[in-house]
Amino acid sequence: MHLHASDREFHRRKARCRRDCKAHARLADTLLIVDAITGLGTTTLDVDGWGLDIILGGSQKALMIPPGLAYGAVSERAWQRMETTTSPRYYFDLRKERKAAAKAETASTPATACLPAWRQRSITFVKWATETWQPAATP
Repeated sequence: MHLHASDREFHRRKARCRRDCKAHARLADTLLIVDAITGLGTTTLDVDGWGLDIILGGSQKALMIPPGLAYGAVSERAWQRMETTTSPRYYFDLRKERKAAAKAETASTPATACLPAWRQRSITFVKWATETWQPAATP
């Protein structure tokens, strides 16, 4: 059996532990998809340095705003795999989002009520980062 993708939860809030995503990143031709909803924004997550292929986060955790927004990062390797795979997909097709983003749009209706909160929280985080934030030790 050939594993095409593997997923990892980066951080478990209740268990107060982080997964060593860096160690799992280069499993031959396997894409590493990281659920970073809890950990993204709360601890060091070096997406490019660790060779992670896809990370996903949500507004309701580290950003501390209402649920409804999702965000992520996709490696060039993952984009190439999405373009060449033949598996069916509809609901979660990042290719649709990429095409819409090229036109400064979204593929579906975003949770627009969350956007002002996201903007304000982003301003706050940039202020924190430039004034006081120090990176945590990597696992």
